[in-house]
Amino acid sequence: MEAANYDKARELWYSFHDEVKYHHRFFPSHPVLDKLAVFAEQCKLTVNAGKIYYRARIIDDNALSGHMIAKCFRQDCTEEERNSYHNKNNKFRGLSKEGSYVPPNPDLIRDGRSNPKFIRYLYIAESPTTAVFEVRPLLHNAVNVAGIEVKEQLIIANIAVGIDIDATKDNSVDEWLMYFIQTAFSSSTNNPDDYIASQIIAEYIRHLGYDG
Repeated sequence: MEAANYDKARELWYSFHDEVKYHHRFFPSHPVLDKLAVFAEQCKLTVNAGKIYYRARIIDDNALSGHMIAKCFRQDCTEEERNSYHNKNNKFRGLSKEGSYVPPNPDLIRDGRSNPKFIRYLYIAESPTTAVFEVRPLLHNAVNVAGIEVKEQLIIANIAVGIDIDATKDNSVDEWLMYFIQTAFSSSTNNPDDYIASQIIAEYIRHLGYDG
C-alpha cells in the first residue's frame, strides 16, 4: 500500500471533517468540496421515469399520531374511525400514501446521514430488504415499506462508484479520498455529530444542481 497517498487523503478528509464540525458549518470552502464537484460530474447517473425504489419507515407513535396511519382503507372513513380501528380480520397495518413518502411535519425530522435536522430528504433503496435494514428495526417493530416511482428523469451524483482499494496497489489520493467519503455515508453510528460532514456533502451536491 502506498502509505503517503493514504495519509494525504486521510489528512485531507479529517481537516474537512473538523472544519465543518468545529468552524464553518454553512457554505464552507474546502478542497474536498472542490474535488467532490469533479467526482460528481465524472460519476453522474441518469435515472429514468418509471424506475421503482423503496422506502421503509418504522411505525412508531409519531407515525400513528401525525403521519396518517391508514388502518381501514375506506375513502369515507373518519379520523375517529382510523384511531379506533381494531378489525382483526384485516391484518394489514401501514402508512397512507402521504405518510409513506417524507414526514409531513418537518418539526419531527431528526438529523440523518444526509439531511440536517428539520430538512426533508427522501431516503430510498433499490430493494425492499435494503430499505428495511436501513431503518434498523428491533424484533418487535412494525415496518412500513412503500414503492416510490420516479416520475421524471433525474440526474444523480453517484458517489457509490466502485473503488479498487488494495493494500498491494498504489492508490491515488483521490481514490483514498473517495473511500473516506463513501465510508462517511456507510459506517454505522448512533451519534448525530458524526453526520455533519456527510450532511454538508449532501447539501453541496444539491447546491450543484443534482437531484440526489
